[in-house]
Amino acid sequence: MNNQKHFRDISRNKNNRNLIPFDEALGKGTIFRNIYVPYKVDPQAPIPNDEKENLLLNMQKYALAVQDISLYLDVEPNNKDAIELYKECLENLKNTNEEYEAKYGSLTKTSKYVNGYPWQWDKNNWPWLMEG
Repeated sequence: MNNQKHFRDISRNKNNRNLIPFDEALGKGTIFRNIYVPYKVDPQAPIPNDEKENLLLNMQKYALAVQDISLYLDVEPNNKDAIELYKECLENLKNTNEEYEAKYGSLTKTSKYVNGYPWQWDKNNWPWLMEG
């Protein structure tokens, strides 16, 4: 019962040891420390080489947090701290996505940066392609 109560503490205060920092969580696959089970090695956080990679990394980090917190909210729908953290992460994801697309082009066909004539979807380099 005590462990279950600890799991429900999702607040991001400095004393909370339940949440993994988002930079670390990306390599571990979860933001929840008490459900992370190491495999063979402790993954290291990726190190971006430039601003473009940093924005992509931040999008992945916030997307993982949004997904994990939304699953948590399926079980604990009245947890105000979780709802606030979800909204914060979702806003960060949207802002990072917007910043990336404004600088480097669209990531999806629903992006506002695709609109127009001629069709712009295939005009940018994809993030996974090498430049140069």
